[in-house]
Amino acid sequence: MVPFAALILGYLFAVGISTPIRALAASTPAPSAAVIFRQRTPVQGAAEISELAETFNSMAGNIEEFVEQLKQAAAENHESLLGSIRMLAAAIDEKDPYTRGHSGRVAKYAVIVGQQLGLPAPELDKIRISALAPRRR
Repeated sequence: MVPFAALILGYLFAVGISTPIRALAASTPAPSAAVIFRQRTPVQGAAEISELAETFNSMAGNIEEFVEQLKQAAAENHESLLGSIRMLAAAIDEKDPYTRGHSGRVAKYAVIVGQQLGLPAPELDKIRISALAPRRR
């Protein structure tokens, strides 16, 4: 009878330990595989497992915040690039009164044509940059 009780107690103890570990293991591949860092692991179980889950959640939160900062920096860099290209095109256009505003008009019409062709936004950006880019005359 004692061995049977010990076996049942051992089984319950193993289930109590393995359940939170399985939950943590199940949620771990999600961020790395799908690049989704909003995944959080429920914090419950033994102190060590809870601490591990909290660390995982903190790490996922930090990564999510860093990704958002990178997206914002990329958008700012893109706007700076466009501004620099516009300034350079304007400086070149100002040299000759007959071509003043030419690059801006070319960019405008090129984007309109691209829109009529149903091109996606990233392609329209490439067209706008290409049309504004200074070239030899």
